[in-house]
Amino acid sequence: MDYLLEHVRQGILLSLMLSMPPILAAAVIGLIVGILQAVTQVQEQTLSAVPKMIVVFLILILAGGTMLDMAGQYIRESVQLAFQVVPATGHFLLPPQQKNAAYQKQAGEKGTVYMMQEKRQARNSAQASRKTVEP
Repeated sequence: MDYLLEHVRQGILLSLMLSMPPILAAAVIGLIVGILQAVTQVQEQTLSAVPKMIVVFLILILAGGTMLDMAGQYIRESVQLAFQVVPATGHFLLPPQQKNAAYQKQAGEKGTVYMMQEKRQARNSAQASRKTVEP
């Protein structure tokens, strides 16, 4: 189970690494524009928003491919861990489903496939009996 905790830790670090460049760039641009606004005494809100948006979009355009590759690799590792590593170790979060003893006895006598067919036929006949034909 330590590998699951390690994988979650990697996911948290990856989300921080992917979100850090746009957030830091927006913070730096906001600081620079704030200093310029204080020096020039121009207090216009759009002056700080537009440069931030442009810089964030540029970072996403330039580094978006790399960010997508990193996220895709993590997703591939997650799927591989979920469907190959965890089942191979035998660690499951949910207990196995247990069927009642009467069903197991009937299934053992008749066979599981036959029991499934009987259930399907009973369900279909019940649905057919509910339908009424109107003249």
